[in-house]
Amino acid sequence: MPPKPIRDHQSEKSRADVLAEIAGLPSSAFITTTQAAAYIGSTPGVLLNWRSQRRGPRYHGQNDFVRYRISDLDLWMSSRADEVRVDGPDAAMGQPQGGYLAGNRKGGDLT
Repeated sequence: MPPKPIRDHQSEKSRADVLAEIAGLPSSAFITTTQAAAYIGSTPGVLLNWRSQRRGPRYHGQNDFVRYRISDLDLWMSSRADEVRVDGPDAAMGQPQGGYLAGNRKGGDLT
């Protein structure tokens, strides 16, 4: 059976609207997958994919009730801060535009 698409009442809102909703929440607050995706600049589908591969930020719950703690998202993003974002001229050299490359994961460099 194929997975259900992620849908909630917020799916029709813009990223800016979703971010405005969670702006005043404490870092200990739990937010939905749609809100978490907006918060980290991704999509709910990517978070679903990461969960199925046991990747991405820590989450709580299962199946149709998954929530992310804002502090966990902050921690996950800060742990990825050393990754290099590829945009512009480097993208023409075979790198996906807007993609991420992990720097020094295996002790090597990106050159």
